[in-house]
Amino acid sequence: MTLVGPAPSAPARARLAGLASRRRRLWAWALDALLLAGVTWWVAGDGVEAPLPTSVALPPFVLPEGRTAPGPWVALGLLLVLQGLTGQTPGKQLLDVAVVDATTRRPVGVVRVLLRQLAHLLDGILLLGYLRAALHRERRTFADSLARTLVVRGGAVVRRDGSPRTPEDERVTAAALVVVLLGIGLALPWATTSRTAAPTPLVCRTTDAAAGVVATATADAATTTSQWRLWVRRTTASTPTTVRWSWPEGALDGRAVGIHTTVHVPSDGLVDETSVSGGHEPPAWPGSPVQRDGAVVELHGTRPVADGWVLASTLKVDDRVVADCRLDARAGRRGA
Repeated sequence: MTLVGPAPSAPARARLAGLASRRRRLWAWALDALLLAGVTWWVAGDGVEAPLPTSVALPPFVLPEGRTAPGPWVALGLLLVLQGLTGQTPGKQLLDVAVVDATTRRPVGVVRVLLRQLAHLLDGILLLGYLRAALHRERRTFADSLARTLVVRGGAVVRRDGSPRTPEDERVTAAALVVVLLGIGLALPWATTSRTAAPTPLVCRTTDAAAGVVATATADAATTTSQWRLWVRRTTASTPTTVRWSWPEGALDGRAVGIHTTVHVPSDGLVDETSVSGGHEPPAWPGSPVQRDGAVVELHGTRPVADGWVLASTLKVDDRVVADCRLDARAGRRGA
């Protein structure tokens, strides 16, 4: 395969006249990518970060946190079937672009469209295939050459039965427009609100009164984000970022202090775990998260969750558990 061939003959120039421009091809891909991203966001549900187009070779959607959903794959399959049977997806229909056999100008069928999609993996290596399309006289990527396809204007397509293509049916174009607009509407948010909760006290159970320590704990920086796309609202809660312990100043001077903190999400299990310790002599414990009047436990980071979280933090003094504290966000209330 060469990047640039010899000057085209007169019949070749006639064939080149029907090719789709690079700009049309790019915009057609973008519309289909937004359509798939919108479907992904719609079916993903609460607690999933906004999926966006991510690849020119693979399906342009992603579900974070290892989540899966059949909806996006079904949508991708439908787009490939449409492209195989008609040469066009909704985005290509609107931009008057079609993928056809390089010789017959007919739609190539589902199998060749699928092989072409997989061959885009080769194009994606350092974007060499797309650079080739910019230089090739027929604007063909490696995938186009391997699948023996051309990307042409819709009017240059021949029906699968060999008859010339008739003028576009306005109803088909209108349906494609509706589908694409719905996809864009679900892919791009029109309103987003975020609320950060005030420091929330944990409910603590004293387990060793003989230790003589009265300690309290609060959780900071848990946020709730609501996002609207078209008529659909999704709400995502994030886990706390910090737990703050307090006790009377000097009450634990000279004693070994340890704090173990975990965050559980019902659907994913343990998502955060942090331990801190201290126990130097007064007047100060430089560099330690444990100070004379309390401790600050920095969690590893927030993560979006849909079904709430449970935070547990345990205070040990001289290897004795003196307080066991919890905060349960699943039911919107604190629980011991």
